[in-house]
Amino acid sequence: WSAKKTWGGTSYSTPVKIASFADGAVVEHPAIAIRATNEVVVAWADNSDVLSGYDLYIAGSTTFGMDWEDPWRPVSTYNNERYPQLILDPQNQKLFLAWWDDSAGTGPSGMQFAVEALD
Repeated sequence: WSAKKTWGGTSYSTPVKIASFADGAVVEHPAIAIRATNEVVVAWADNSDVLSGYDLYIAGSTTFGMDWEDPWRPVSTYNNERYPQLILDPQNQKLFLAWWDDSAGTGPSGMQFAVEALD
C-alpha cells in the first residue's frame, strides 16, 4: 500500500494497493527509490510460488504512488532471490537492482549477490 502526504500536511491520501498477493504469501524486504521525475519504484521478495521459494518483484508509479503499474519479475531465474536493494545513480537517474540469491548452492556457502540495470 502507498499513501501520499504533502509537506506540512496533517493527513494522508487514501491508501492505494501496490500489488495483490496469494493467500498465505510472505512478502518481505521492501525497497524504494524515487527519481527526480517523481517516478517511484518499489521492489520486494515474496514466496507466492511455493515451488521456487522467494522471487523478486518490482512495481512502478509515475504519479508519485497514486497508481501503480502491474508488478513484474526483473529476474528470470528461480534461485530464491531475496533482500532487494534499489540503487539510483543521481547523475543520470539510472536505476539498478541488487539482490541475494542461492544460485551457487544451498545454505550460507551458496550465497551470491547480483546487480542488474533496470533501464
